[in-house]
Amino acid sequence: MALRINPRRPHLAAAALLALWLAACAGGPSHPLAQHDAFRQGELANRQARAALARGELSSARQLTEQARQHYQRLDARERVIDCELQLATLALRQNDLTGVRAALARLADWQLTPEQQRALAERHISLALREQQAARAADWLKQARAACAAPCARAATLDAFAARIAAARQDLDSARQLAEQALAGARDDSERAAAHRLLAEWTPANAPRAALAHYLAALEFDQREGYSAGLAQDLAGAAAASQALGDARAAREYRQRAEAVNAAMRAAAGR
Repeated sequence: MALRINPRRPHLAAAALLALWLAACAGGPSHPLAQHDAFRQGELANRQARAALARGELSSARQLTEQARQHYQRLDARERVIDCELQLATLALRQNDLTGVRAALARLADWQLTPEQQRALAERHISLALREQQAARAADWLKQARAACAAPCARAATLDAFAARIAAARQDLDSARQLAEQALAGARDDSERAAAHRLLAEWTPANAPRAALAHYLAALEFDQREGYSAGLAQDLAGAAAASQALGDARAAREYRQRAEAVNAAMRAAAGR
């Protein structure tokens, strides 16, 4: 079995970035702008966007987030606008719309951001650079992300996973595996654990399919807890390849069919 390296696959951050946003673009009655209709409309659009995202409806989530951004922009609700720009970049990444990613990030290029916002922005730039196979640019943004994450950095495991992908893009598999192990050891939630296991599975030597299968199945368990469909599809496809290499054709067929079913369900939802 040849477990190929594909640094363009977005398995590191999608769950983590989306999880952060689920708590980010929400407001309460104590907000100073809460009495304005435009703000209330923005909050409503954000709630609807989160609900659409939970259903896997990426197009609807993106449209609703854009509506929320426009409502907030009318009031110069700066923090809400930043949160929504970051989420628009994440959703565009999920849809492989790199032009949309660049547009969202460019709108924040001259803004004065908090360290947390700078780190979030840098993470999205890293994802974009990896998609565009620009490892050096990704490494530059990783330095900025680390600098913006105060110690002890709550995002350390995610940043280590980014570093692992950058190393893999440079064909330094030894460093990539070491960094992925580091990410797994420091993981604070199921999404980070799943991402680290998936990286380790992909970079397991071809002559060790049993180890790769163990990592894919571990990732599968964590992704099921998170309800992360894109991760589940990757886990199942990887488990199918590893099972095939082990000579277990029946298991390979089952995992493959499950992966195809998840992908079909995601495509159906994403178009809504």
